[in-house]
Amino acid sequence: MTTNLAIRAEAFKQWGVFRTDMRTLDTELFARFLAQALPVAATTAPLSVRRLHGLQLTDNYRANFLEAMQALEVADAPPHEKDRIRRRTASEVGTYLAKACRPEEARDFLIEQLGESGARATDAWDLARLPAMALRLMKWTRRAWEAVAHHPWLLSAEERAVLDTINPLLAQET
Repeated sequence: MTTNLAIRAEAFKQWGVFRTDMRTLDTELFARFLAQALPVAATTAPLSVRRLHGLQLTDNYRANFLEAMQALEVADAPPHEKDRIRRRTASEVGTYLAKACRPEEARDFLIEQLGESGARATDAWDLARLPAMALRLMKWTRRAWEAVAHHPWLLSAEERAVLDTINPLLAQET
């Protein structure tokens, strides 16, 4: 996830800026930077809060997949590696569609991108075979479990301190 980034201005001067003809502007840019061997570092430390809502670009899985494939073409990777990434990304998109309770769309997408046998070989296919109602029930059960597991009464002192910092910021948004 690329929520927080620090990129030297020289990188933009040398390799260009975001393409404005793409919805997910950063994917192609990052592929271009990585293809030029721009040094990258990452941390797993939680540095931001991600708020999900229905108007996010990330919900348009098909369009995002197509743009990710455009970005992949910029990458200087061997064809077999690009194919591996394309197949893995298609499987991930199939999983996202199934988890969004759109199993028929997930199956259609997987077949379109991977062919019948390739689609059936993915973990996403198994999830996409479930009826939408079963997927909604699974989603509701998971949310209920998370609500209980992350209830403020059950949080550690450190987690409560983080929540005390975040909640006023979230309250300002509404």
